[in-house]
Amino acid sequence: MLTAALVAVAGTFAIGMIIGLVVLMTAEDALLAVAKSAARDVGGSFWAGVLAQLLAVPALRERYLGHVRTIAEKSLDWQKLGPLAEKLHQLIAAEVRADGRKLDSTEAFEKSLTQDIAGNGFGPGGGGSMGLKNFAEQRRAFLLEYRPKAP
Repeated sequence: MLTAALVAVAGTFAIGMIIGLVVLMTAEDALLAVAKSAARDVGGSFWAGVLAQLLAVPALRERYLGHVRTIAEKSLDWQKLGPLAEKLHQLIAAEVRADGRKLDSTEAFEKSLTQDIAGNGFGPGGGGSMGLKNFAEQRRAFLLEYRPKAP
């Protein structure tokens, strides 16, 4: 589904932000942060350790959160994101309709841009999915309201 693809793109973008922060540091500081992270692997993920080390530096944390806020303000605004999402949605619509092995219905794809899809299965969410517009609006609100805890 398009929503899953966009979430994957967002994850890739987050990794790019982490790498960008490493580039902003001196080579010595970056190597030290990576070495510390590798030595005490936080949360079972090498990159989680790197991120933890980078965000432990107050100046880098402040800069990172500033970039996150800018992304939330500019890129997650549905007035800007919506037209791009609609264009991409239309671009792949014919392929989705023709796909005989898709996991969700064409109707679910058509609705997924602006509507939540109710599930009919078991477990959290019952197999449903959040529409892209709802996801972007909720994520934007969360990021804009986020205030870091005092150390």
